[in-house]
Amino acid sequence: MSEPIATPDDAARERFRRADALFDAALDIAPAERDAFLRRESHDDRTLYDDVATLLTAHDRLGTYLTTPAAPDALGARLQRALGDTYQLRNRIATGGMASVYLADDVRHARQVAIKVFTYDEGPEALDDSGSERFLAEIRVTARLQHPNIVPLFDSGAAGGLRYYVMPFVNGETLRQRLKREPVLPLDESLQMVHAIASSLEHAHAEGVIHRDLKPENILLRDGQPLVTDFGISLALSGAADQRMTRSGMVLGTPQYMSPEQAVGERIIDARSDVYSLGAILYEMLAGDPPHTSSTALGIIAKVIAEKPTPVHTLRDTIPLAVSEVIDRALAKHPADRFPSIRAFDDALQRARTTDARPVARRNRWGGRIAGAVAAGAALIVAAQWFPRSAAPTAESSQFVVAPLADAAIGRAPSITPDGASLVYSGSSETGRKLFVRKVSELQAHPIAGTEGALNTFLSPDGAWIAFTTTGDKLMKVPIAGGTTTQIAGVFRYSDAAWAGAERLVVDSYGQAGLSWVSSAGGPLHAVTRLDTRRRDSFHSNPFVLPDARTVVFIVATDRTGPGASRGELAVVTLDPTAAAQAPFTRLGIAARRAVGYVDGWLLYVTQDGTGVSAVRFDAESHRVGAAPIAVLEHIDGKIDVVALAKNGTLLYTRQLDAEANAPVLVDSAGVATPMLDGVVGSFMNPRLSPDGTRLIVQSTTAKGNDLWQYDIATRTPLRITTSGAAVGGTWTPDGKHTVYLSTEGGRDALWMRAVDGSAPPRRLISAPGVFAVSVSHDGMQLIFQRIIDGIWSVWGAAVTGDSALYPIVREKYDAFMPALSPDGRWLAYATNESGRYEIYVRPYPGPGAAVQASQEGGTEPAWSADGHRLYFRDGRRMLMAALTTSSAVTITRRRVLFTDAFDGDMPMPHRNYDVTPDGRYFVMLAATPGKEPQTIVVLNWLTDFRARVQSAVP
Repeated sequence: MSEPIATPDDAARERFRRADALFDAALDIAPAERDAFLRRESHDDRTLYDDVATLLTAHDRLGTYLTTPAAPDALGARLQRALGDTYQLRNRIATGGMASVYLADDVRHARQVAIKVFTYDEGPEALDDSGSERFLAEIRVTARLQHPNIVPLFDSGAAGGLRYYVMPFVNGETLRQRLKREPVLPLDESLQMVHAIASSLEHAHAEGVIHRDLKPENILLRDGQPLVTDFGISLALSGAADQRMTRSGMVLGTPQYMSPEQAVGERIIDARSDVYSLGAILYEMLAGDPPHTSSTALGIIAKVIAEKPTPVHTLRDTIPLAVSEVIDRALAKHPADRFPSIRAFDDALQRARTTDARPVARRNRWGGRIAGAVAAGAALIVAAQWFPRSAAPTAESSQFVVAPLADAAIGRAPSITPDGASLVYSGSSETGRKLFVRKVSELQAHPIAGTEGALNTFLSPDGAWIAFTTTGDKLMKVPIAGGTTTQIAGVFRYSDAAWAGAERLVVDSYGQAGLSWVSSAGGPLHAVTRLDTRRRDSFHSNPFVLPDARTVVFIVATDRTGPGASRGELAVVTLDPTAAAQAPFTRLGIAARRAVGYVDGWLLYVTQDGTGVSAVRFDAESHRVGAAPIAVLEHIDGKIDVVALAKNGTLLYTRQLDAEANAPVLVDSAGVATPMLDGVVGSFMNPRLSPDGTRLIVQSTTAKGNDLWQYDIATRTPLRITTSGAAVGGTWTPDGKHTVYLSTEGGRDALWMRAVDGSAPPRRLISAPGVFAVSVSHDGMQLIFQRIIDGIWSVWGAAVTGDSALYPIVREKYDAFMPALSPDGRWLAYATNESGRYEIYVRPYPGPGAAVQASQEGGTEPAWSADGHRLYFRDGRRMLMAALTTSSAVTITRRRVLFTDAFDGDMPMPHRNYDVTPDGRYFVMLAATPGKEPQTIVVLNWLTDFRARVQSAVP
């Protein structure tokens, strides 16, 4: 049978694919070397060479256009006079019916900005001072908006008959430009885009700002993510304009997207008008045209007022009926017939999408390992039904499961205030990880200003204060009602803490040492417990303080030899802030994960296997426990994690339905994931490929602790490397025969080396407090790692030969961590918050020389490509790449976002939690196992059940 003949379309597609790939690769090459590269890679295909060379020339000319000042036009000259020396105009980059946009330099802040200036046919005489004041007043309202999908306002003004505002320059295209290239968009992409836009509108509506002029031209696309601009500008212009505009019946807005109430000139416009506009935009993305079209603006307005649009599913039969019906309701003529809020519209879309069995956008994950976030809102809606304002709760206990919501903003598991009246949680990366408080009597979560980067939360006994750890490795506090946020101490970001009365907190060091206490007013850490190395203590953790504010129950983790070595045991110590030395602590002989409550003389704790909560009699004075424990809460089908008990008897806890939470996947540069080890699932972290790419080391977490496992990728064969239950962060030596890792075995932090085939026992290399995230130089001679000292990360080095002197590489007054050495060993990449946020820098190794910033808008977790020409890094949910040259100095030639997805990157890791294949084609990442989402369960009046169980067990 003969081979099929390629059609012209097939040949054209293949030529386009080759040209696109070659153009993309050429952008990463220094300009002086591109021509030789093109001639070599085009393989004598002159047409291909010419096409790519033309594209490159156009690309370079565009870059010159964006960076070279041009002679301003007449409007630009007027605007420049009004701006003075604050901004330097470059070029006009967009023009509309009522405004023009100029690219400019913000001289004071050394950044590029976009300035939008509004014009009127009436001329400058129509714009009197009172109108200017109204314009600026309205702009000040919109300037309050702070949201990831809203283009912020930097500045505004009115001078010389012109009104303008200043915003960041977004290097991307508008949704209108995208629709011109691709009139019909995929359903999933359209719904994801609408979800992000709806989130920005919901934020604006909560601030009392209605957009009024939502349209594709006002939606910018950066790396595929929508950014909404011109919030409230329509109102600002209408309120500032001369009354002649109103008298003449002038309506500000774009006919295709304005709501019917706008079209007829209604003065009162609410959030439902934006619901209509967003529905019209979604209609166009799916159908290829707006709901109403006509040759004239008046014709469009007439249809908007009187004509019902054709349903989307009849124009495009692949659109589910449920989605089409949601859009129909959003486009209803009367506001009362639409969705009452933008959130209700978006929720309905997501439900319709799920109803039709189409993929749902990935949700936030707690701790970076679970695909789904519990929404505090659902808990409180149900809780409000259980706690009506006019009636007290019944004596019988009731429980319910909090269902996940598509737009959940929870980043960490919620907790409950001591009075049971509110839930408190830290938000996801999309919220900036601010703290949120949601009262039972309300349906709205309230963010607390100044708490960005919050992780774990700890509520004071009186419920007046929230202490919390941050991504910047600090312990902070803030009033629960909002107010000034103050630093208490420097601690590791995932440390656990508990209030001891109102004056101090007890803190652990996240598996690195004993407990400490610190004044709630701030100050140094004071040791409370010391590790008992004779009994092989590895760390003390999870403090729980009894109501007397002096009895501290905690977990002692102990390392022993042999399999299943790591275990946790309850212990107790008396907190004495006046003591000169640490007090002795008492082991209680009870295996547990953590203590969680003290009720009626019973100590409550999560069992070591995590399947339930037990209670044991405990005398706080003598530190003695009674007879056998009693099970008071069981879940044989899952593991219990966070537990919080309010004084009114309400219990909140989380349950993981399966301990196997994630699995390694291969992810291409577009973010498409494929299973890497079919059938292999677990609770994994820190994947590292062997130098030849045939084996994978992962850190596996079980009830017995953390250990390292090796998997042969071809055969899926597992091999356990460590058995101490206290091994984390494994990496390979260049020969692929050994792994280097951190272990607290023996009660102190140390870096160890072990043969991956188990042919020799482990060997301790160096011992130093706070070491973490080690890598080995490519000659196998040096260790590069990070340390945390007094709450600040720094980069250090040491020889591989054994216990030797440690030397600082980057140690300043700010964080520097996640070191990554280039393949040739000449350059060190690392993350630092020197600028006020985490960015990636590259500096000569071992030095001297200046550091060059590789990231632009945030970054952590750097990793090099095998050839050293690319540096990969992450910023929240985004995976990015910086192309660079490293001849005599580092030069960043290009940056771009590869894909946006959480995988295990939604929570801020203090180490790199992915790897790159040797050929640079894939990332090894950890993807949540579907259907393994945790549940948050609320039990009302749980103490009724507790006391009944105790009474039946102990007459």
